[in-house]
Amino acid sequence: MLNDLRYALRTLRRRPGFAFAAIISIGLAIGANSTIFSLADALFLRPLEVPDPFGVVTLATRPSSTDDGRLSYPEYLDVRSNRSFASMAAARILRAGLARDANTQPELKIGFATTADFFETFRVVPLLGRGFRPDENLVPRRDAVVVLGEELWTRDFSADPSVIGRRVRLNGIDFEVIGIVRDSFSGMFDLARPTFFVPLMMTPALEGAGDDSLLTDRGRRTLTVKGRLRTGVTREVASHEVATIFAGFATAYPQANRTMTAAVLTELQSRIDGNPYQPVWVGMLGVLTMVLLTIACGNVANLVLGQASARTREIGLRLAIGASRRRLLRQLMTESLVLAFGGGVVGVLFAGAGVTLLRMFAPSSGLDVPTPLFDPRRWTKHRADVLDCGWERGPVWSRAGGAGGAL
Repeated sequence: MLNDLRYALRTLRRRPGFAFAAIISIGLAIGANSTIFSLADALFLRPLEVPDPFGVVTLATRPSSTDDGRLSYPEYLDVRSNRSFASMAAARILRAGLARDANTQPELKIGFATTADFFETFRVVPLLGRGFRPDENLVPRRDAVVVLGEELWTRDFSADPSVIGRRVRLNGIDFEVIGIVRDSFSGMFDLARPTFFVPLMMTPALEGAGDDSLLTDRGRRTLTVKGRLRTGVTREVASHEVATIFAGFATAYPQANRTMTAAVLTELQSRIDGNPYQPVWVGMLGVLTMVLLTIACGNVANLVLGQASARTREIGLRLAIGASRRRLLRQLMTESLVLAFGGGVVGVLFAGAGVTLLRMFAPSSGLDVPTPLFDPRRWTKHRADVLDCGWERGPVWSRAGGAGGAL
C-alpha cells in the first residue's frame, strides 16, 4: 500500500492541472454542504446550552398563527402549577437603551424580561452574584434589578467583579446589578443572545406603558414559555394536562380563550413551529448543495476517465509484464483515495471559511446605536429630529418617561 501511495503521489505530481481541478471541485462541494449543515445545526438541531437540555420543553398555544404560539402572563400563572413540570419560566425580548451611568451615552441593547424562576428552570448558575428572587417578580415596577451577560460585563465594565451592587440605567431607570451570566447560556431563543435580564414585572416601566395590561390581559400573548418536566413524566402526558387546563380556560374566559388550546413541544418542534419558513429555506439550500456535490462528483469522474484513456499504454504495459487486474485496480483506487483525501482537506478549509462568513450575519445581542435618541429625558410623544444621528427625519412615537426600541 505504501508503494501504491508513493506512485499515486508521483503520478498526480506529473499532472498538476488534473489534480488541482479534481481536488478543488471536491473541496468546494464538500465545503458548501458542510456549511449548510452547520447552519441547519445551529438553527434547529443543536439543543439549548443548559444542563439536561432534553428535559426542557416549550408550551405553545394553538392555533399558533394567532400569537406565534405564545402565552399571556395570566395563562402562564394558571399553567405553571400543574403536576407535570418541576419548574416553568416565561420570557419576552426587550430592546432598551443601556448606559453605565447618567453621564454615559445609552446604547440600544437586546435583553430578556423574565419570570423569577427563569434561571432555576434552565439550571443556570450565575458567574457572579445571583439570579432573581421570587419576591422580585411580584409587584409591577417595584424591583429594578438586572443580571448582565458576560460579554457586556467584559466589554463595558472590564470584567470588574465590583460591578455587583452598582447601578446601570435602562431607558433612564436605575437598575441594580445583581449577577453576571456566562455567555455560554444563550437564553431560550435560538437567534437572540441577550445582554441583560430584568424581571418581567419591570416591563411596563421599561416600555413606558401607562397601565399594566401586559401583565393582566389574557389576550396579550407575548410570552415564550418553557418548562422542565418532572422525572418520569413524558411529553405526551404533560401535553394532555396542559390541553385540559386550556379547555377549562375556554369555559372560564370565552372572550380570550374560546378558540385556543395548547400543546407541549420539543425544542426542535418549537423552533420549526416558531418559524416554519426557516426549515424550508435551509432545506432548499441543502438540496442545491447536494446538486452541486453531484455535479462535482460527475466532473471528477469525467476527469478520471479522461486520464484513464490517456494511460492505456501504461496499463497495457503493466499487464504485459505480469501485473494482475486486481493489482491495477488497487493502484487506481489508491489514486482516487488521494484525490478524495485532498478534496476533504480543502473542503474543511472552505467549510471553515463559510461558517466564518455566516457568523458575520448572525444577530447581535447589542445593536450598539449610541445616540441621544435613546435618552428618555428627551422623549415625548412628538416627531423627533434625528438628523444629528445620521438618520432621516421621521416620527418617533413613545410615551413620556419612555420605552426603548419604540421606533
